[in-house]
Amino acid sequence: MGRCATISLLLMCTILFFSVLIAFIAQPSCRIQQPAYVAYVAALSILSLISLVLLVHLIMLSKGYSVKSNVRSIRPDEVSLYVPMSYNNMLYLTQNGYYNVSNVVCHPIKRTLDLVQIRGLCPDLTYHVKLGGDMHSEIAYGDQRYGFGCNNGIIFCTTADADKVSKEIKKAMDPVLQLPCIKDNGSVSVTYRGVKLFDHRSDRLIKSSDNREFLTRNFDVYLRCNVTVSKNGVCVGMTIYDLVAEELLTKACIKAFKSGDWNTSEHARTAYAFFSMFCPGNYKRKRSSTKYSLLEEYMMGYIREHGKYESEYYANQAYKMIARTCINHLTDYSSYNKVYKNNYIDYAGNRVDFILHARIRDDTTFATVCAIASYDDHSTPSIRTNNFIRSLFDGTINERVLSTVDKWISQGNIGRSCRNVLSMYHYFSNKYDPCVSCACKELLGVVHHCSVETLIAVARAYVEKYVRKFVILDFGEYRTIDLGCLSKLCFRIDDRSKEGNEVDYMEEQVVTEQLDSLKLNDMTTGLGHATT
Repeated sequence: MGRCATISLLLMCTILFFSVLIAFIAQPSCRIQQPAYVAYVAALSILSLISLVLLVHLIMLSKGYSVKSNVRSIRPDEVSLYVPMSYNNMLYLTQNGYYNVSNVVCHPIKRTLDLVQIRGLCPDLTYHVKLGGDMHSEIAYGDQRYGFGCNNGIIFCTTADADKVSKEIKKAMDPVLQLPCIKDNGSVSVTYRGVKLFDHRSDRLIKSSDNREFLTRNFDVYLRCNVTVSKNGVCVGMTIYDLVAEELLTKACIKAFKSGDWNTSEHARTAYAFFSMFCPGNYKRKRSSTKYSLLEEYMMGYIREHGKYESEYYANQAYKMIARTCINHLTDYSSYNKVYKNNYIDYAGNRVDFILHARIRDDTTFATVCAIASYDDHSTPSIRTNNFIRSLFDGTINERVLSTVDKWISQGNIGRSCRNVLSMYHYFSNKYDPCVSCACKELLGVVHHCSVETLIAVARAYVEKYVRKFVILDFGEYRTIDLGCLSKLCFRIDDRSKEGNEVDYMEEQVVTEQLDSLKLNDMTTGLGHATT
């Protein structure tokens, strides 16, 4: 029984108690017979006992954290943490009403929420909710408290300082909040993932020891990545560490160390800094070249004898070399199929879509190249990038280029059966658009024979190379914010979700009935053939 029902019953019992008491007092004592006297006393005793039980029940219900059903009950000065939940989970938590909660424990790693509901004199109820793997929390403070008011979920109101939390969150680039950690004592904290960028083209020097440690730790992860490279026409499996080490360990580099002139060589000093930070023995290697193994052994022997090279500038040069190698060889940065990931391009937080949209808008030839590259050739790995690039044409003056290219490629006599694209420049210019001719010349140069399939592949390589010039590495940076103690909870249930679930259920029922009907027809047909 909830608070409202308990208060209503308590008021009724109180009214009845005083009504009986007034009636008892109003009767002259000389006229009250023994049975009536006993009845009055029994009624007053029972009502007193019931009122006392209800009062104790109400006091127990008032303990713990209050649970509200209205988002507007959140004060403007409260820091709120919103955890999205499915409609079914919210129904599960509120199936018995909105009771106060004595204990809330959220495990961000296990992705579970344990909640103990206070039931007064009745036994408490414990709920275990499994949270979705893709769920992230949201934080709001001040006037932003209604930003998540139209979704299903739990809003945890805390005692944190809004200004302090706001400043902490604004320090991070593109922060993504994980699920909160709520302990038995009610303390709330949340970890967020920010982005830290490293621009290998910048002259910015990494001076802070904390930044050096962070970069070394994250580049260590990149150095272990496996890649496939072409060596003399043969695809060879290597690691990023292998590629960087081979680039650094030249004969001239080792000669500079043997002669003692390494401090006059930029290349040798970069190698010294690299191997001082990243020891070859810590990495699982994919190549077995005796030549490079001997060079590495000599380098590590030199470091053991003379100590590590502590230079901020050349450590930065080593970082840049690793970053360039990653961008040139890791598919997330170097493949057309991964352009849709929209990587960062500068410290301001701009992304690939920024430069692509600007050039598509201003350069018709480049827009045509992008239209050719993103033509739907039913290549599954390229679908996301194709859609991503085509979305950048929206609202630009070159939006018409898409339909022009699609019409040209889809023509049977000009498209896939055409083997000599260059010989048809004049035809393209007259019948379609000069932009097609210019794009083909830009892509193929002096090549005289090319299928449309090859043209699409060349266009994708062109876009890939253009994007690669701008992208920079990004690292995930995790920080934890203390949000103080939990003050109350707010359960938010959107009734529109219920309608959506009902619609889905009805559609599922219709489909099921249709399938059953088809199965019945098939069985009938089969029986007919069997009889024949």
